[in-house]
Amino acid sequence: MVVVIAGGGTGGHVFPALVVGELLREKGAEVSFIGTKKGIESELVPKRGWKISYLNAAKWKGQGVLSRLMTPFTVLFATIRATTLLRKIKPNVVIGVGGYVSVPVLIAATMLRIPRLLMEQNAVPGVANRLLGKFANRICITFPASEGYFNKKKVVFTGNPVREEIKEIPKGVPSVSDKFVLLCFGGSQGAKSISEALLASLRILRNHRHAIHVIHQVGAQMDMQIIKDIYEREGFDAEVY
Repeated sequence: MVVVIAGGGTGGHVFPALVVGELLREKGAEVSFIGTKKGIESELVPKRGWKISYLNAAKWKGQGVLSRLMTPFTVLFATIRATTLLRKIKPNVVIGVGGYVSVPVLIAATMLRIPRLLMEQNAVPGVANRLLGKFANRICITFPASEGYFNKKKVVFTGNPVREEIKEIPKGVPSVSDKFVLLCFGGSQGAKSISEALLASLRILRNHRHAIHVIHQVGAQMDMQIIKDIYEREGFDAEVY
């Protein structure tokens, strides 16, 4: 059995895709990925020993007028490229895991009449998956609330695939502090806007700083040392990762 897994952009899409790929490989399937060089999959997928091909993904949400005007052409060229890739790989099924890059791949799979499976990790589906729900044969959802966004006849409630590393985290991990612990966790890429909002709120929390322990995950787009210095200057007990 040959499987293509398409999509990415964030860890929320890529990590469940890797779990599914690993399980399929254990069952004897030949698995390859299609993603974008700008997404987190360009680092994670090859690092774990998987084959990956790349397409240019067209974002249409939150873009400028010129970018939105170019979107149909970008999707068209990406669909042509995806069609060429699928004809070469000859998969038995294509799995879309979300993200803009999954759109041309599932459209190509539809035209080539290759069975299509869609994975939805969120309670509220993103723009790409809402569109792709029309092309998918089956849609695997994580939350029952997602069902209303798709054709109910296609929906299967599966939950979200979880990495073995997560399952192996021991239960009953002791508290890191006797203080009130505040965790700032902006997803796989750190969510710059969330980090900036928390840092801006420190002056409001200043009078309570001795009672708070902050654990803050930042993304690669922010300077970790600068953030550490901010916490130190404001007098907060903080761990920054």
